[in-house]
Amino acid sequence: MRRLVRDRALSTWRVPGAEHQVRPVRDADEHRDLLTAKLIEECGEVVVAKTPANLREELGDVLAVLQGIASRSGISWESVVSEGEAKAERSGGFVDGLVWDTALATAAEAEQDEPLIDPDCRDGKCHSCVGGPCEHDCHRPAEQDGDGDA
Repeated sequence: MRRLVRDRALSTWRVPGAEHQVRPVRDADEHRDLLTAKLIEECGEVVVAKTPANLREELGDVLAVLQGIASRSGISWESVVSEGEAKAERSGGFVDGLVWDTALATAAEAEQDEPLIDPDCRDGKCHSCVGGPCEHDCHRPAEQDGDGDA
């Protein structure tokens, strides 16, 4: 079993022989892979947390892993927080509990006089491709010339 442990694990563990079972990561790829696995592990623990205290602890663990990912990627934590705040200012957060429900959109389409434009329509004009790609140019892949360039 391999799993990423906290930087000061050896100084806080009370496990005989633990120092013989801990090694530095081999390279940046292994570190990234182990951070990703740790993030998934910690997010799973958030999902099953039963008490506010346990949830707080697990959210703190997720935060620590995210800080590790940012640091190893050369991204300052302050810039991550700033980006999150800017996006929340532009688009909001996830506090209100809004759900994108395509079943509701289908019901709304049926009540409208004019058909909706398919959001995947590249020219933004095609009404007939709602509900799936049509045969119009807006859904055809770009033609390639003989050199393989579009």
